[in-house]
Amino acid sequence: MKITDAKVFVCCPGRNFVTLKISTDEGVYGLGDATLNGRELPVASYLADHVIPCIIGRDPFQTEDIWQYLYRGAYWRRGPVTMTAIAAVDMALWDIKGKSLNTPVYNLLGGKSRTGVLVYRSQAFQGCHPHMGSRKTSSFMNRQKRDCLRRTFGRQKNICCKFQSCFKRCA
Repeated sequence: MKITDAKVFVCCPGRNFVTLKISTDEGVYGLGDATLNGRELPVASYLADHVIPCIIGRDPFQTEDIWQYLYRGAYWRRGPVTMTAIAAVDMALWDIKGKSLNTPVYNLLGGKSRTGVLVYRSQAFQGCHPHMGSRKTSSFMNRQKRDCLRRTFGRQKNICCKFQSCFKRCA
């Protein structure tokens, strides 16, 4: 399998997002995120002008070799633009590996490490709770976050918050 094509997409639904699509001769493609807030165009230019010509014709399964080649031979060494571009290539190559082997990428990286993740929603996202956005809710939500963290770090299982149904509905 060889890399035959790579394209950079810059789109703007409110702010710029940069996506790298790497295609192989077997029709498998991988996607990588190259968004660097406020510096999207330098990353897109760096990918198109410097990185893509270097990876065409290479084996996408040699992710470590390609990463080292881009990291050590980079024109702008170890800056945010270069590292964002390398990260996008790395993500896309792991995506290709997972699709080719018909397995999720987490299996390639050592397997599942947990069955779930505790999350909470901040007040920035309104519309979940009828009192969302009020001052009362702010202190109440902070108490809920604190209690969830206490239960998490206390190693208790089956952690739940009072807003669990709200999280599922709005997530």
